[in-house]
Amino acid sequence: MNDIDLSTIEIGNSVDARGSACPGPLLEAKKGVGKVKVGEILEILSNDSGTRTDIPAWSKKVGHYYRGFLNPMAMTSTSYAGINRTIAHVERVEHLNGREDPDSGH
Repeated sequence: MNDIDLSTIEIGNSVDARGSACPGPLLEAKKGVGKVKVGEILEILSNDSGTRTDIPAWSKKVGHYYRGFLNPMAMTSTSYAGINRTIAHVERVEHLNGREDPDSGH
């Protein structure tokens, strides 16, 4: 993974799967990724603990680039106060087979 600041990344589409148990967040991500263009970021809002492993595994399996998680609980913004959620970021790529990490320049 790279050192990109996920709190400032431009989002192409966001899906809100908070309150949805597994596999809800993953299903929402699958639907949501179709609404972003290649190179754009899909944001997945979830408070299901399985999201932290499901989204990276799914991204790798289907060839999208997993950008990481942002934990709003660690942020100081009052808009996040008291909300237990995780924000996952996935970059849609057209085809990753035989290609290196998009940030490596290959």
